[in-house]
Amino acid sequence: MADNGNGCCSAIEQRDNVTAIQNTQSHGKTSDVTYRPPLDLYDLGDRYEIQFDVPGTTAEAIEVTVHDQVLTVEARVQARYPGNITPLLGEYGVGDFRRQVRLGEDIDSQSLSAIYTDGVLTLSLPKRAERQPRRIEVRAG
Repeated sequence: MADNGNGCCSAIEQRDNVTAIQNTQSHGKTSDVTYRPPLDLYDLGDRYEIQFDVPGTTAEAIEVTVHDQVLTVEARVQARYPGNITPLLGEYGVGDFRRQVRLGEDIDSQSLSAIYTDGVLTLSLPKRAERQPRRIEVRAG
């Protein structure tokens, strides 16, 4: 049993990129399975960019928060089929997404931006101005 931070206890099982959470209070979750979405991280000089694979959700169902330099991405995914339809074969797992990333001190967390396109959430994390690379002009003396 583990405390989920809301005073509610649950059984949590972690396998690869899937976290199955059972017996929890509903906090807008649409599934009993939560996936840890894969990500790609890029350093673009003046900012970092993170891309999360979160297929099957919508921009309105994604929540991005920053608290104490920890970035949290949560995305809800609706069931693929109505309750009265059972697929004969189902290889595509349906579940919500959740991932946390600790941000470095060089990130301007007040200026983050996000866009969701074709199943990919892209976050732009600007570097603080004093931490950005700058070019010093060298003049002839």
